[in-house]
Amino acid sequence: MMRLVVLTSLISACGSNPTGTDSPDASTTEADAASDVDASTTPDGPMTCAATESCDGVIDDNCDGGVDEGCGRCPLLAISCVTGCCPVDRWEVATANATGASIAVDSVGNIFFAYTVPSSGPWTAHLAIYDAVPGTWRTIPLGGGGYRNRVIVDAMDHVHTLNAGNGSSLQYRRSDDHGVTFSAPVTVGILNLGDLFDMKIDTTGAPHVAYNGDRVATSFGDLRYTHLVGTTWTSTTLDDATTAPDNPTLELGFANRPHIVTNAYTPGGVAGYAKRYTFHNGNRWITENADEFASGATYTGFDYFSAQSLRVDGSDARELLFSRQDSGSADTLYLARRGAADLDTWQVTPITGVSSFTTPTMFVDAHGKRGAVSDGLTLHREGTGTAWTSTPIGVPGLNVAVARRGRYLYLGFSGGTLSGPPTVTVVDLGP
Repeated sequence: MMRLVVLTSLISACGSNPTGTDSPDASTTEADAASDVDASTTPDGPMTCAATESCDGVIDDNCDGGVDEGCGRCPLLAISCVTGCCPVDRWEVATANATGASIAVDSVGNIFFAYTVPSSGPWTAHLAIYDAVPGTWRTIPLGGGGYRNRVIVDAMDHVHTLNAGNGSSLQYRRSDDHGVTFSAPVTVGILNLGDLFDMKIDTTGAPHVAYNGDRVATSFGDLRYTHLVGTTWTSTTLDDATTAPDNPTLELGFANRPHIVTNAYTPGGVAGYAKRYTFHNGNRWITENADEFASGATYTGFDYFSAQSLRVDGSDARELLFSRQDSGSADTLYLARRGAADLDTWQVTPITGVSSFTTPTMFVDAHGKRGAVSDGLTLHREGTGTAWTSTPIGVPGLNVAVARRGRYLYLGFSGGTLSGPPTVTVVDLGP
């Protein structure tokens, strides 16, 4: 059973109308679920109510001895607060500690949140779904889980999921009815033990997957790419010269061409470490280093969740956000940028003015401005030049996945400071 927590910070789920209608890329406004709330009883104001009046962790607010006001539940992110509505700032969709957050939102405000529950035995992956109408959560099992999961909603509102069944078998599913039913799982690849994957959906609705495969005669995984062409998954192995191209991040650019970044050991067979970049130019694969060092430095953050954030913009230019600690120096957040031409080179620039930026996940707002959310939780917004600003969100959490809909940023993460339950909250990025 989920638990809802009373609003404590700058995030307001009830005092605003996160429908994205103010933005040119906004989706359809959520249905008005106010009919679920009993507005006939006027709350007595802030009072301590009996535990018997608790529903889903929310204390009923008029202390009349009965659970009413629509079970104390505010229609999630759909309307401004009405009489009897309890504001909340986060939604814990399960009670067990979780990892591997991934989140997506469709055009009518349904939320899809994938996560993994670790255990001493087999890990399990789940998909929590918020149905905007009637305004309730439900959870479906996905099978075996690992450090990563992926859930993506495409332009047609089809829902795509990918999880590591039994820890190694990559299981893909799709729903064409807003998550009511899903296709049977299809195995699209086998992970190297303990390694990772990423997925993106192209403009035709076809899935593309990058993952660390089981390399023969060594414990190091290799880099593999597979995508669905019609009804057939087509696969290739990439960057064979690199000993360990781990922690892949995948994006799609012009003409749905793939771009992949890994944390690489001995990139191209040369001693050292790198952010190793591989892309297809429409004719062939090209591999290069976006950032590199021989010794005395380390890439920071929780690589199992997200080693870096990669973006390909509308001009097909590439951007990479990551953190690195050089020998004797403080941890630094970097933005690396590269043009679209085959012979363009990477320019790596430190971001100034930021703090608490461990494991940042990058996003772009409705105005094209960059931002990121990191452990804490902390929100980072692009300013002038290399300067960004950092603002504590006011909700504790780590390993945060993001999905933007209009002016609202949906966050899925592990609640708490060291570990915690799978949790969802929303940030208003402003007009």
